[in-house]
Amino acid sequence: MRSPYLSVTINANRVEKKKAMVKKHITIALALLLSFFFKGCAVAPKKVKNPCLKANWSLLGQKIASNGSLYNWPPKSLKTCSQNKAHKNRWEKSFKNGYNKGLNKFCKARKGFTFGLQGGSYNNHCPKKLSNTFLQEYKKGLKVNHYKKEIVKIQAKISILKKSLKQSKFSRRNQIENFSKMESLYLKKREVTQFLKQFLEEKQIKSVKL
Repeated sequence: MRSPYLSVTINANRVEKKKAMVKKHITIALALLLSFFFKGCAVAPKKVKNPCLKANWSLLGQKIASNGSLYNWPPKSLKTCSQNKAHKNRWEKSFKNGYNKGLNKFCKARKGFTFGLQGGSYNNHCPKKLSNTFLQEYKKGLKVNHYKKEIVKIQAKISILKKSLKQSKFSRRNQIENFSKMESLYLKKREVTQFLKQFLEEKQIKSVKL
């Protein structure tokens, strides 16, 4: 028959072995975690690509010309590129070629009307062979833009007067005055709209909605 003392000793040994194994596993796990952590810290940060090298200078020049902007190299967003002595001449040449290509597309008559209609500011930078037709259409578009802006301004004033007529805080006299102003504005709006219609008919412009 096994003695009680021997049983206690065996159980105690088993417990110690289990503790030792658990401690060993914890130590290994911590070591692995620390190794991953330090490896992650040791990875060098990725180098940021030089925007001057990355830029598509030809396409950039085309985009600037298509907006009706003047030639300006380097663009503000890439101003430091002019300091690169090794590549700046090649970059500017590519940019200029792209700009001239974009300018030939921009300076077409149809584009001139659209640019004027948007209220764009023309800087007389179209080539001579294209500038006359472009300018003619640009002025038409600018005139339509002027009429449409005027109509919008008048309508805004009418809307303000309409709101004031609904408010009881104004005296009857003020209400009558505001009503009279509103009638005058309606007449003016009708007049400007008629001028715009006549201008569109005269210039045979059908692409503008009233």
